[in-house]
Amino acid sequence: MKRTGIIILALMLVTTVFSLPGAAQEAPAAIITEIEENAKELSTIAENIHDETEYIADDESLEEALRAKGEEVHLSSHNISHCAETLLRSVETLNELAADPEANAAALEAELIKLEESTEECAGVIEVKSSLVHELQSEVPETHSEYADNIHNEFHTAETIIRELKKSSGALKTSLGIDKTAAAPVEGAVSTSLASLEENANLLLEEAGKVHDETEYIADDEALSEEIRAVGEEIHLSSHDLKHCADAVLEHVETLRGLVGDSKANKAAIEEEIKLMNSNLTACTEVISSKHDKLHELTGVVPETHTEYADNIHDYYHEAEYLVADLQENVNELQNAIENPTSKTPAGVKSAPESETPETEEKTEKKTPGFGLCLALAGLLCMVFGAKKIKKY
Repeated sequence: MKRTGIIILALMLVTTVFSLPGAAQEAPAAIITEIEENAKELSTIAENIHDETEYIADDESLEEALRAKGEEVHLSSHNISHCAETLLRSVETLNELAADPEANAAALEAELIKLEESTEECAGVIEVKSSLVHELQSEVPETHSEYADNIHNEFHTAETIIRELKKSSGALKTSLGIDKTAAAPVEGAVSTSLASLEENANLLLEEAGKVHDETEYIADDEALSEEIRAVGEEIHLSSHDLKHCADAVLEHVETLRGLVGDSKANKAAIEEEIKLMNSNLTACTEVISSKHDKLHELTGVVPETHTEYADNIHDYYHEAEYLVADLQENVNELQNAIENPTSKTPAGVKSAPESETPETEEKTEKKTPGFGLCLALAGLLCMVFGAKKIKKY
């Protein structure tokens, strides 16, 4: 009987832990580890950019102007490396301070500010050099295209890491309980619209990546005529615009999640974010429209050996077009949900019938905390009763 009691007590403790409201929140140590891993990857990216750009900047057979661009991107790798080193130093400090978050609350907040400043500094370097990276990719001769492509890919990976670092920084503040400006929870139609924006932006990223990869089979194939390759290259470069559009939407979604919890106080900031997002999507629509003729031209001029690539590019591009239209609709839904908090759920999202959640039931649920724990305890009582019956028999 003693052993049965110990087992039941252990099960009760485990069940209780998983029933508590904050049990699923990620621990500070785990978030700091994520920051460390991303900082290390950023350091590796800086090294790769440093090495790849040397093949362009130091090659005397290339034009001086092209080498100068390679040198400028090369020097930016030092800035990215410096940011990564600063982030890793912050990680060491945060690990020490997080051991006693209450006693080190002020120091933790100061260190997180440093971490965020380093992240923003790195984001600025990457953004400033982005257009230059694309110029390199389009201007280098075939002999150096692999280096330019590698540099381009590393820069875009760095953009993704920066976005993850920003998320981790916010999550760490919340986990440590030192975020004095923590946003109110986002619920209802606003939450649904933001989720739809994020989902469609990620899908647009995928389509942009597909267009990018498929066009390379045409733009980089020296067996094709210069005219066909030029059309493929033009569409290839536009895939960067699609990706930039998707990345921008994801940035806006992340910012809006921190604002919409208090839509009245943050009204001006929310309106500015929505305005910028609409402007970005309009520009993306214009890019897509400008390439319609080129898409159809490509499918008509490529030889049989490249028909599949051209058809895929055509289909992926039109899928991107539909996604941008969906994103514009999502923005409208979001704006409506923010301005009319009691409005209906956005189209396509089913809302529960009113009869299923009467007002009295809602009030009861709100006044009864730990409902999951009650269920768990009820289950444990059944186990105790069962154990007694087994012993009796």
